Amino acid sequence: MIKLQSFKKSDISELLDTSLKQMSQDEIEAILCESTQKLRNGKYYEWFSILNDNNIVGFISIYAHSKHIVWLSFEIKPNYRRKGYALAAIESIIEHAKALGYTMVSDSVLAENKASIVLHERLGFEFNLQYNNEKGNIEYQFLKSI
Repeated sequence: MIKLQSFKKSDISELLDTSLKQMSQDEIEAILCESTQKLRNGKYYEWFSILNDNNIVGFISIYAHSKHIVWLSFEIKPNYRRKGYALAAIESIIEHAKALGYTMVSDSVLAENKASIVLHERLGFEFNLQYNNEKGNIEYQFLKSI
């Protein structure tokens, strides 16, 4: 169904209808450079495009929180949501993280994002804590042993 592909500079233009539109070209390219090196702030980091039939439907990344815990982040383009792409991408990235030796995955979800909360619960994530992010929005942290 889906394929994860290392994020490339040419993918940027395909994802400008996501949260990337809030970032400058320089910020995006800096993150891309870190992903190419698989290192961000001295820790493992990797960024992927999510493809379906060679169409980019979103992106997903993993970032080492510690030796055993990896944090994931993803976004599906608005026109492709609720089609199973996030579920498949998260399952795929969890297998990738497991192959790299990580034993736990963490993710944060805005409290208002009910669809993402249901998705995480469906994938076996457990609610860990609630906090206010840097913008003052309530987020929930979810954890999953892998």
